[in-house]
Amino acid sequence: MLALRGNINTKEVSKKFFDEAIKKVRPSITKEIMQKYKEIEGEYLRSAKAALAKNKNEAPSYFG
Repeated sequence: MLALRGNINTKEVSKKFFDEAIKKVRPSITKEIMQKYKEIEGEYLRSAKAALAKNKNEAPSYFG
């Protein structure tokens, strides 16, 4: 947007426009929400590892 404001017909966006945008843009989620996502990720990884360990000891179903 900053590049277009400078020249509506621009074909390139230089790094200076990204640097300016980074100064203005704020995170869209709170630290609390980020922590909750990390907790969900941890739970998922634990259950996925447990499923892999369980399936490692079982014969594949295509063997009948």
